Amino acid sequence: MKLDVIPSDLVESIEVSKTLSANQDADAVGGSVNLVTKSAADQPYISVLGMGGYTPIAGGRRLDQFAGTFGNRFGAEKRFGLMIGASYDFNARGIDDIEPTPSANTLPNGNVFLGPSTADLRQYLYNRTRYGVGGGLDYKLGDMSSIYLRGLFSRFHDFGQDWIYSPGINNFISDPADPNNTCGITSVNGPVGCGNVGFTDVFRKPVQQIVSVQGGARHTIGTTLVNYQLALSQSNATGVYPRASFDGPGSSDNSVAFGVDTTHPFTPQFPVLNGVNLYDPTAYALSRLSFQDDRTFERDVVGDIAVNRPYSVGSHYGSFEVGFKGWDANKTQSFNEQSFNPTGTLPMSLFLNSFVNHDYYFGHYTFGPTTDYNKILAYFNAHPNEFTGGFNAVNSFPNDFDASERIYAGYVMNTIGFGRLRLQTGVRIEATKDSLLGNVVVLDSNGDFSSTSPFPAKNSYTNVFPSVQAQFRLNSDTVLRATYGMGIARP
Repeated sequence: MKLDVIPSDLVESIEVSKTLSANQDADAVGGSVNLVTKSAADQPYISVLGMGGYTPIAGGRRLDQFAGTFGNRFGAEKRFGLMIGASYDFNARGIDDIEPTPSANTLPNGNVFLGPSTADLRQYLYNRTRYGVGGGLDYKLGDMSSIYLRGLFSRFHDFGQDWIYSPGINNFISDPADPNNTCGITSVNGPVGCGNVGFTDVFRKPVQQIVSVQGGARHTIGTTLVNYQLALSQSNATGVYPRASFDGPGSSDNSVAFGVDTTHPFTPQFPVLNGVNLYDPTAYALSRLSFQDDRTFERDVVGDIAVNRPYSVGSHYGSFEVGFKGWDANKTQSFNEQSFNPTGTLPMSLFLNSFVNHDYYFGHYTFGPTTDYNKILAYFNAHPNEFTGGFNAVNSFPNDFDASERIYAGYVMNTIGFGRLRLQTGVRIEATKDSLLGNVVVLDSNGDFSSTSPFPAKNSYTNVFPSVQAQFRLNSDTVLRATYGMGIARP
């Protein structure tokens, strides 16, 4: 779970478990983190937070953050408690990113050049918005008994745009007479070659939402403590990642002559040796337009009960705990990809954006003109007859699924102390039933889509997980621990 899901001021503490005990889910093999939220205290609690920030990167980006929390108990005996918090976070992020691809390049003369043959120059502009509200109600039935209701709502907008220039060498040249010298190299001084440059505009509009409601109670019957709860949560995510790809200079004939300058290895340069203007928007033509719509929905229902009874054997004190848990989960995904190619030439100059970064990567590189994706989309919608293509079944159907999982668990656990030694033993039993519905895609002899058919699968299994933990306190600052446990990793 992302730590920014819950308004931060509602978090009372964070419990980290590095080992598995019988009262923990067996699939927490890497440990578990429990965020303990605040409960209302007898005294009123009010917290208000506001913060802002600015960075000059990518022409200037800002940060805004606001949060507020209120808690109090009401009534003559302070039995009824309310704690509620809300937060809003806007982070306009800018990232200058270069991604060279170093490799061992064998030159035509047999020498090997260890260095990059291509490098992406990427400009990211993200507008990330998070807002949510959470809180809880509780009512004290007695000194050691209470009931509660908690809720959470969070929504995330991870909007952004990526612009990517991809210059690269496709054929290294060590002799101007090489037939692969399609870019007119007349002399060779260091690693040089013929290549091209492309441009990509990626438009991101993913949205995520989480809703959770939890109700439960805590009772003390004599010395026995009983806890039980029921929780319902659901989340949905819509991932929209359309992109437009442009063929630039040299895309059809490798006519751009590049050198490779690794004088500064962390900022390698690809100087153009034959005067081609890499940043002429009229030299780029739209080659492909794709739309990806990824929709995911998940629903979880969890109920559990635990009974804990302390006891003593002579001067040794311990506790015995037994519990049961049921979990029903369902997750579905629908993936739709469409790809289109223009039938004519559509230059980048038709879709230019006003964004300019004059200090890209601290001035080590020049970043060219950028496109406005909304202009590209508007042109596509207004001129659908100028494009061919459609639904991409090969990339879409394999990503559709409907998965369900139901787990029933029970455990017993005993903890007892013998002076400096604390010993915990337990066993957990989990019975799991899985159901999955996916698709099988059949391709023809040319590798194109032929047909698809549903692929159902079911599975059930039961596992037993013993655990033993020993803790010996040498002194107030030193504790020795030994553990043995078993867990399970589920897909």
